[in-house]
Order: sequence, then structure tokens, then C-alpha cells
Amino acid sequence: MSRTFSFAAHTRCPHSMRTGMRGLTIVELMVVLIVLGIVLALAAPSFTEAIRSSRLTTQVNELVAALQMARAEAVRRNKTVQYCADPDKAKWTVAIKGEDDALREGVIGPDIGLEAHCVDFGSDGIAYDPDTGSVVTDAKHEVRLAGTSPRIVYINVASISAYAPK
Repeated sequence: MSRTFSFAAHTRCPHSMRTGMRGLTIVELMVVLIVLGIVLALAAPSFTEAIRSSRLTTQVNELVAALQMARAEAVRRNKTVQYCADPDKAKWTVAIKGEDDALREGVIGPDIGLEAHCVDFGSDGIAYDPDTGSVVTDAKHEVRLAGTSPRIVYINVASISAYAPK
């Protein structure tokens, strides 16, 4: 004797079972909202810190890229190229030294702390101090944003890099 199985007949809920399940009560909903509010309140400060740290890292990476671009342009054009950061004007520029037109300009973000400084890159790709003409052997420029640890942009004869001091 063969048995047939009717799926539809076994999946229906009895009427008495459906009437007891109407959703969440107001108390359950309030408990869920309170727990969610506590979790968000605990996560918000670290999320804000992560955003600020990301802003600072983005600014530092932009400054390092500008310095590397200045070095590359000096070698490519066989001319002295100057990078200058001017926090009072909230901008940095890369230009051929002695010329008015900038090769590239960028913005120093709001609340970013940075000392004004300039670096010349000779056609040999070496960094020079624009005031003295001497080779830059160990220049460190601190970039700050309130509420985060500072980053250091490091410039020497052979490299440009950034790091977070420990």
C-alpha cells in the first residue's frame, strides 16, 4: 500500500496556535530599544575617534604624496621644485622654484595642526633646506588633529615617509 504525503496539509498552523502569536509587546519593544540605545552609546565615541584618525591619516597621506610628487617633478623637469605647507592659508603647494604657477595645490583640512615649512627638491631628487641650501638629512614635521595621536612626516636625503610615534 502506498502512502501519499500532502505537504500543504501538514504545514498549516492550527487556529489556536496562530491567535497566540501576534508580535512583540510594548514592553519587549522598549527593552530592545533600550539595549540598542546602550550599545550605540558605547560604540559612538570609538566610532568618532576612528573617523578623526582616518581624517588625519588621509591628510598625512596627501602631504606625503605631494612631497613625493615634488621630488619626481624636480627630477623629471631637471629643475628645483619647492613644496610649501602654509597652515595660515590652509593649503600646500608644489611649484617650480621661482615661478608663480603651482604644479599642484591641496587643502590642509580644518582642525589639522601643522607647522609652516618648505622643502626644495633639486634636479638630483635630493631634499634641500630652502633657507640654507643644505641637504635635508632628518626633517620631521608633526601633523596633529585634536583627539588623536599625532603623525610624523619624515623627510631625509633618500626617502619621504610617515609614521605614528609610539
